[in-house]
Amino acid sequence: MQYTIPNLFTSIEEGTFSFAYGISPYLFSFLVALIVGAVWLTYLRTTRPLSTAWKTFFVVTRSSVLVILLFCLLRPVITTFQVAPQETYLGMLIDDSQSMSIEDLDAGQSRRQGIEENIFRNGLVDELSESFQIRTFRFDKETQRIAGLDGLTEEGTASSIDQALKYVDDQLNGLPLGGLVLVTDGADNGENDPVNQAQDFGNRQIPIFTVGVGQEEIPQDIGIVDVTAAKTVLEGSVFNVSVALDHRGYEGQEIELSIMDRDNQVESEVVILGAEGVPRRYELQLNPERPELIVYDLEVELQSGEIIEQNNSYSFLVDNTEKPPLDILYIEGHPRNEYKFIRRAVEDDRSLRLATYLQTGPEKFYRQGVESPTELSSGFPRDK
Repeated sequence: MQYTIPNLFTSIEEGTFSFAYGISPYLFSFLVALIVGAVWLTYLRTTRPLSTAWKTFFVVTRSSVLVILLFCLLRPVITTFQVAPQETYLGMLIDDSQSMSIEDLDAGQSRRQGIEENIFRNGLVDELSESFQIRTFRFDKETQRIAGLDGLTEEGTASSIDQALKYVDDQLNGLPLGGLVLVTDGADNGENDPVNQAQDFGNRQIPIFTVGVGQEEIPQDIGIVDVTAAKTVLEGSVFNVSVALDHRGYEGQEIELSIMDRDNQVESEVVILGAEGVPRRYELQLNPERPELIVYDLEVELQSGEIIEQNNSYSFLVDNTEKPPLDILYIEGHPRNEYKFIRRAVEDDRSLRLATYLQTGPEKFYRQGVESPTELSSGFPRDK
């Protein structure tokens, strides 16, 4: 991009015409027509007879003078934009989420490799550097400035374009920003719509140039959309793992969902995929086998024709460490038939300790499940 000194002709050709007083071109045209009409009316009756040709000449001459005078008084302005070399900044935002490692480009290239070859290796960045001071940023769900390709990790679990634009706006605020280059596969997992932030840049006449990477549509794919599971469980308990799956091109297909604990498969289920493009939830039950923090790997059976493998697995942590029993205090004013059934229901559950305070008569109380003879001897406990 070469800097050129503007002149009158290039300004007229490339610039934007307006009036300094904010008069619209439509209003100016109306005023011109009004002037011409008013001048014509003054020549309808003259002291000396004039031919039509002379009347036309005088009307055109006087109207032209008045229009030129009005044009000058309204202060016409032509606005042009020129980039001063090395005085203007250009922000480059590069998507650094895990999806950039997907190999869906020509010759089996990953999206990251495509960025490296087509933007950095072919001299595009060097050419832009002749006119701009480039500031490069990587983003996933967070954004940070990097020096170059070495700062990309492809480890982000989400992409938030909105927060990336806000971060760059904050970092480059006050600098002469000529524009932004947004390199992404278009997948946005942010909470806010990035269009609003992009419009804010547009209102300040800062353009955003988007560079798409990867296929627009993946013909066949199965992906884990969401996993919901208990973060903390009591020893010996069974809990549900809820898995939401979405897919393209596999409607009605039977696939296997499995949960792995290290190299051991602890749970599996064969499910049938529903309608394409509509996430569907499936439930699996899990019983932790050892009292510690356990990292489970949820895996979806890879199908033939799938391009993206990364979204077929998901890891989640469950806290199954030993915990003291949960204390339950049961108070009853008189014996009931349900009392014995409640005790039987929880007596084999080591994660619960049921202490009962049962009134059997006037000022007589029967205690069960106490840890010592003095526990509850004074009545209702004063604290937890």
